[in-house]
This record gives sequence, structure tokens and C-alpha cells, in this order.
Amino acid sequence: MESKSDKPEKLCMIDLRYQRFPMNESDAAEEDAYEGETVVLRKYQEEIAKPAYDGHNTLICAPTGTGKTVVAASIARNHLVMGRKNKLYTKICFFVTNTTFLEQQAKLLEKFVGHRWKVVFLSGVTLNTPIAETIETYDVIIITPQLIVNLLKTSNKDSGLPQFSLSSFSLMFFDEAHHTDTNHPYNAIMANYHDMKHTGRILDGRRLPQIVGLTATLGIGNAHCSSEAVEHFIKICANLDVTVLSYVRENIDELRLYSSIAADETKLVASEITNDSVAVGILDLIKRLESILERNAKLSCITDKKGLKDTNQDMLHKLQRPPSDKCSKVLLGVLNIESTINASNFEEPQYPAIDCWQKSTTSHFLEVSKSHPKIFFRTLEHYIHFPSYVAKKYFENELNSLHCTAAQEFIDIIQSCPLKNGVANISSNELYNKLLSELHGEFTLQKDGRAIVFVQTRDFAGILSEELNKDEDLQLLNVKSDFITGINASGEVGGQSITGQRDTLARFSTGDIKILCATSVAEEGIDIQKCNLVIKYNYVTNEIAHIQRRGRGRALNSRCILLTCDPKLQAREEKNIIREQTMRNALQLIAEKPLSWFQEEVRKRVEFNAVERARKKLLSDKKNVLLNSMNYTLLCKKCDAIICDSKDIVVASGGSQYLCICKEIWSRSIQQPFSKTLMEREARYQLKGIGTMCCANCSHQWGRVVRYNDFTLPVIAADAFVLLAENGERFQRSRWKQIVENFFKPRNIELYDYATVKATASPLPDIIEDTT
Repeated sequence: MESKSDKPEKLCMIDLRYQRFPMNESDAAEEDAYEGETVVLRKYQEEIAKPAYDGHNTLICAPTGTGKTVVAASIARNHLVMGRKNKLYTKICFFVTNTTFLEQQAKLLEKFVGHRWKVVFLSGVTLNTPIAETIETYDVIIITPQLIVNLLKTSNKDSGLPQFSLSSFSLMFFDEAHHTDTNHPYNAIMANYHDMKHTGRILDGRRLPQIVGLTATLGIGNAHCSSEAVEHFIKICANLDVTVLSYVRENIDELRLYSSIAADETKLVASEITNDSVAVGILDLIKRLESILERNAKLSCITDKKGLKDTNQDMLHKLQRPPSDKCSKVLLGVLNIESTINASNFEEPQYPAIDCWQKSTTSHFLEVSKSHPKIFFRTLEHYIHFPSYVAKKYFENELNSLHCTAAQEFIDIIQSCPLKNGVANISSNELYNKLLSELHGEFTLQKDGRAIVFVQTRDFAGILSEELNKDEDLQLLNVKSDFITGINASGEVGGQSITGQRDTLARFSTGDIKILCATSVAEEGIDIQKCNLVIKYNYVTNEIAHIQRRGRGRALNSRCILLTCDPKLQAREEKNIIREQTMRNALQLIAEKPLSWFQEEVRKRVEFNAVERARKKLLSDKKNVLLNSMNYTLLCKKCDAIICDSKDIVVASGGSQYLCICKEIWSRSIQQPFSKTLMEREARYQLKGIGTMCCANCSHQWGRVVRYNDFTLPVIAADAFVLLAENGERFQRSRWKQIVENFFKPRNIELYDYATVKATASPLPDIIEDTT
């Protein structure tokens, strides 16, 4: 028998890609585009999807849990299929505001279009991913909006990088489209879109992308009545260049079958906080601290007022009139005092004695006005929300770090705190007991149910989860708790990694944990069908959050409860319910008008917005010229030690990290490494945090130490310093955005800057310098 290998093989290559098929042979291959899992929509979903199918810019408004993302997947699939059939360029961008749910949306879109088109998701925590190149490679991109804002900024004509344009996309989805307002990244993206549309300057001869927005609620903004709410709707639609507001009108009965809206309840827990000996004692301590501020203010008033500038008079006035409502306003008052002191400019040459006293007591004022009253205030918050031993633990932990530097007068006040004595480890808090009661009752009836408890702060989410896991009754019911917070904060202050978030949500879905303690990060996007109880734990914001939180309850007969001991929060919740009705009335008003009326109103608003953008750009250009000419010295907020010059501040790619390239920065500061856990959390970032940087003079924290490739770089926090102008004026802001908009604009970092910082890094501790 002759071996097959003995015969010469005849090989040929055939290009089987769909795009290469001859026109008359490609019809059969068209059917392949329809393979993959079929998107079967309900009638009400078809109704709200139809305008987008027809190519109109559309804002889809439907209740939570009614399948808006499935509608979006159907629209996306139709767009891609029709584009291929008609040989049109297609690329879809799906914006998601919450990084936590990027992968969730990507998996759903992958399910319906992934058989033929490539799907990818990108966020700010995606390590070392070239954004523009990835967008060019994939067909469907699920992405956080800030990445596109950064890309539009960094790929301008002057950057030397290939210019990126929104015309790279043929369809853009805006999830949670109600955010397209004020300074949200959605608005920045749409401003770029409107400028392209207005000027006609579209790269590569492509068309503008179709816009589809998705939301459960538009909110009503600052409206007080239905007609004003209509104006708010028109504004949002104009910002999105939307001509069709699509919501269910014909298939309402079917919609009701699939939208399980949780019943709203408000439970006001009687509180004896005004008569509680511990709470009253803490308030008395705050008064004693404020009396010290008042006394120091009066002492300064004995001196000749001519030696003080007007800004100092304002400072003394604030110090002499502390806030009266201690439970709600003391913290705001404290921060006002702090910023006033930091921004105060004391006269030097004419009254040196006064200047000496003021300089020596500035840090003392700061310690009193910021640290101690804030700790007492936070202690009171813990005491209101949790068993008393939790407040005691917080109080002692926080004050341990301040105790060594406090004056004896403050130590005496600290020692007299009623929490330091006689607090037993019992659940003596009525609000907390009511929470336990609701959870016990729910899980006794619904053993496989789920509950989400919304709290105001990251640390409250962690504490509440820990305390619930100690409850014996919940343990008997096999109910465990965990928490979820945002990824924007560091782990030091309660932030989570994206991996930690996903793991927690997965365990919540499977039932390994049944109570999720959450901050606002969980308001939008959590889709757990078994969630039958939503509790807002002494926490209320606006009508949008009210609807979104209630929408987390997906199970039949689910409940949404506000638990509060504050009548003001109860009143605010009732107002939100009224505002929700105002929103529904506004939709009805629009429904009664002809479509042409709505489109004309949107068109007029778009034109108005164009004029406003042009005016603001002109003012911005003039302002930028002024900002680029300004120079400031950055001083330590606590002791006035020099940090660097404003010219030494540069911004890393993306515009979110502000680095100091001053040659003396390392010698002026002390560096301490992060814990191993924090370093592991930071490992996924392009600029990896490896330690903290503090003032060498007073130990006040200035920022972080980060690693980028082989470089160790100092990142300065906006709230770490005071700006000293050349004319002697002082300014303080808590966010870099405020500084960049009003004082100076840092330039982008250059290659030689990295070399400058590396050359001066020899003073760094080995544990910082050698971290990789």
C-alpha cells in the first residue's frame, strides 16, 4: 500500500471571512449573523425598543427590574446585524457609571452578540490596557465614561497622539442616563458630541453615533411642580440629543406583571437621645471644646484690631459663634473653622508679637477645631446607630493617636467622656434593635431571602456587617452578613477592590451571605431576584436614590423600609415620594402633547446649550491664560512647612494623579510603607500605591508614594496643603478639581520629570525604594 505521505499534497488557502464573500454568495452567510442566543423581548420591551430600532436617538425609561439591559442587548444586536447586512461601519460603546457592574453588563451582551462580534469591558482599574487600541480592535466596548473623557482630552491635536473621536462609535448606550447633568462625565462626552454635530467636523468622514439612554427615573432636579419637571426632562434629553422619550404606554398591564415594585414603609423609632446621659455628656464635651475656641478668639480680640486683616475678623466671628445644632451642624462648623484658619493671612511687620502668637497657635487651633470635636461628633453618630460598646471602641481607637500630642486641658476633657466608664457589651440601642427585629422577622418567614441595608458611610457598612454577624438569632437562622463599598477610596478608609466587590456580590447571589450592608455604590445595578427586603438605615437622599434603592427589591412582595430616629429624615422621605409622583405627572403632561412639540422644545434647548458652551469656552480660555501665569507655594496645612512650588506639580496621564517633582520633596517628608494587604490591593493600578508620605516637621500626611514602572513618585493630596500666593493671600481647597479650576493648572508629566524624581530618591527608606 502506498503511503499517503509519498504523494505530493496540493494546498490552497480560502478566505472564508464573511466580508470577503462575493455579493451573490453572501446571502446564506447572512443567516449566520443571527446565530447565538436569541433575544426574545416581551411586548412592553418591544414597545420601548422600537424607536431605537428605527435609528432614533432614544431615552428609554422603565422601572427597575423590567429588563432594560436585555432591551439594550436586543437594540445592539439589531444594530450590528443591520450594519453587516447593509455593509455599514458599526462599533458599539456601552457606558456604565459603576465599575462594580461592568462585567455583569459585559456578560449579558456577550451572551447575545459574542458569537459573531468581539466584546470587551474596560475601567480605570484595568491594568496597563491601551484604551484607544482596544476600542479599535473590539466591536462592543463596555466602559466607564471617565476613560473616554480622558481619551478625548489626551488625544487632542497638540498631544502628539492619534486623535480619537466619538465617531469611532456608531452607537452609544448611556446606562443610568439620568446622570447626564451638570459636571458628570456623561455630560462631558455629550458636549464633545454636540460640538462635532454643531461644527460638522467629524473624523474619517464617519457619521455621528446613535444615542440610546437607559434609566429607571429621570428625577425632577430642582423642580417644584410638574411643569418644571417637564423642563428638567427636556434638559436631560437635550443633553443627550434625544428626540424620543420612550416609556411604556400601550402594554402597561404586561409591564405590571413583570415589575415587582417594593412597597414603601417608614418606621420612626422613638429616640431618647436628647435625654440620654451618654449622648448629653458627649454634647457637653463638644461645648467645652468650643468654649476653648471662643476663649482663644476673645484673647486675640484684646489685641489691637488694626494689626489684623478683615479676613481674621471673619475668622474670629466664626469662632465666637459656634453652631447651635450639635447633632447635625457641628461637623460643618468645625470644617468651616478649619478652612478659615488655614486661609487666614496674619499681618507680620507692624505687630510682630501678634504674629508670633497667631503663628504658634494656628496648629493648636487646628487640633482643637478639627480633630477633637470631629471625633466626638463621629462618636455620637456611632452611638446613635450602634450598641454603645461600638461607639466606645471607636472613641478610644481614634483618640489613641491624638492623646500623645494633646494639651492637658484636652486630656482632661477626653478622660471625662461618659463612654470611658460603665458601658456594657449589650445592644442598648433602640434603632439598632429595631433593625435586628426587622431582619429576624423577615428571615424567619423567608429563609432563603436576601436583604440589603443601605448606610451612609463606608465605615458604617463594615461595622454593621460585623455586628450583625455577632447576633445569635441570625446565626441560628444561618444568616450571614457582609458589606460592599466603593473602589474610589483606599482600603485605609473602608474602600474595596473590584475583586472584593465581585466576590461579595457573587456570595450574596448564591446565598452564602444573605444580608448585604452597602453604601450608595449598590443603588444602581444590583440584580438579585431573591432580594425581598431593602432597609434604609437612618439614611435618605433624593427621589432618584429613593427609586433606585427600592428597585433593589426584586422578589415578589418585597419591602423597602426607612428605619430612622430622626423626624427630619422621615419628612424628607415623604417629600421624595411626593417628588416621585410629580415625575409621573410630568411624564403624563408630555404624553398629552404631540411628539413634534417635544422635539421642538428639545431642539431649542440644544441650541441654547450650544450658545452656553461657546460662552463658557471663551471664559475658560481667558481663565486658563490667567491660571498659567499664577504661582503659589504649597505649605503644610498643619505647620506651614514648605512642601513645594506650584510649578513642581505635574499631572499623570488621565488627569487624576497629581505628582510632585520638587527635588527636595523626599527630604522634606517622611515615608512609611503600606501594609502587605494594601500593597496587594494597589497592585492592579498603573500607579501602584506603596506607602504614605508625611511632613517631616509635624507628621501631617501629605499624600502617597506610588510606583510606576521603575520610578518611585510622590502623589500630593489636595487637602494636605494651603496655597500661599505671591501677594501673601492664603487659600485652601479639599479637591484638586477646585484647585485646577481656580488657582493653577499643572502641566502633563514629561519623561525628564521621571528622571528628576528618580535622581533625588536616595533618601527613601529601602522598604519603599525597593518595592516592586
